[in-house]
Amino acid sequence: MSADFPPLTAKAGKYIWMALVPIYWALAFVVAAAVPLLGDFSSLVGAICIGNFTYTFPALLRIGFMVKQAAMLPEETFDEATGKYHRVDGGIKRWMRGYRKTFFITSLNIIYFLGALAVCGLGCYAAIEALIVALSGGSITTSFSCKSPYAASG
Repeated sequence: MSADFPPLTAKAGKYIWMALVPIYWALAFVVAAAVPLLGDFSSLVGAICIGNFTYTFPALLRIGFMVKQAAMLPEETFDEATGKYHRVDGGIKRWMRGYRKTFFITSLNIIYFLGALAVCGLGCYAAIEALIVALSGGSITTSFSCKSPYAASG
């Protein structure tokens, strides 16, 4: 917390907050109105990043965690002094052992992961197509121009 501002629980802090919130939203409106095709760009970012971080990556991380955890054998040890885990085996044999032990739930997670990838691909395709259509129109109208976006060109 900065030492220059009063705490939000104090009367002065509440007044500063009351003044900053409308300024913040006014700036957000100006940026959204000034950037042409902000919605199309944000849909592309959503398809590439937000969807993957919400659906694809968690499923992939869960698959890896479950398989690695299930692949551990009782004779494997962790040495606290060195911080090293001593494995009996490794490679594809280890991964397949872990997958066989968690076959049902891991298979469901793989299907979920592939479905999330398909949704990501379709979202990217739709966003790119929307950007192509919007940008092929020639001049881009923003909220600060005098030309109506619905005016007949010609």
